[in-house]
Amino acid sequence: AAEALCAKALELEHLLTGTVAQTADNLKAMIARRKGPAMDDNRMIYLEAVPPADSLTPVGKAALVKPIEPTLDATDIKPLFSGLFPRFVMQEVESHKVSLRSMAEGCETATKEANSAARTALAEKGLPGSIAAHEATDGFPESVWTKVYEVQMKGADWALRSKMTELEGKAAETGEQLGLVQRVLDEEYANDDNFRIKHPTFQGVQSRDSGQHFQHDLAHYRQLWDQVRVKKMKNEN
Repeated sequence: AAEALCAKALELEHLLTGTVAQTADNLKAMIARRKGPAMDDNRMIYLEAVPPADSLTPVGKAALVKPIEPTLDATDIKPLFSGLFPRFVMQEVESHKVSLRSMAEGCETATKEANSAARTALAEKGLPGSIAAHEATDGFPESVWTKVYEVQMKGADWALRSKMTELEGKAAETGEQLGLVQRVLDEEYANDDNFRIKHPTFQGVQSRDSGQHFQHDLAHYRQLWDQVRVKKMKNEN
């Protein structure tokens, strides 16, 4: 741009004084001298020629990181892909979990229903009232003497013997009911154990744990029933 301006100025030298024209001519010559080295510097330092695309060789592959050979002889190395499974396998696993959860809830419901049925059957036999009377430690309450009087008024020994016979029948039925309930519980425990053997990953509540309080009550009832039978045999002897 400076060289072009100097050339244009010299074209108008007839309008310039001799000193100004000489200055413009010197400036043009200086620009010409410096132009060549400046262009060489730009070409060698700042500019780079772009070669034709067909003259370029393909760029080979290069790793972004330094490869490190793994130690394969170590025994504590966990396989990298041991926890990866196909999607359909994970879907089957989730479906199996839902099925197990449903079965566990069904078992828990069945256990509660069995507990309720057993308590109802025991209540129908009058067992809870008998236990309350047996566990009393402060003597017979006044209500017992009132009932004794009522028995005497209703036939005394004969009526009492008839009632005893009836109670004997109920006691036998109670023993059978206690045995039946225990067998039902044992069957449930066995079914739960077999289920857990077939499905070792199942984490639901065990039947023994969910029915622990009922099993404790049942054992207590059975112990009291046995104690009553032993006392009855002693009294008869």
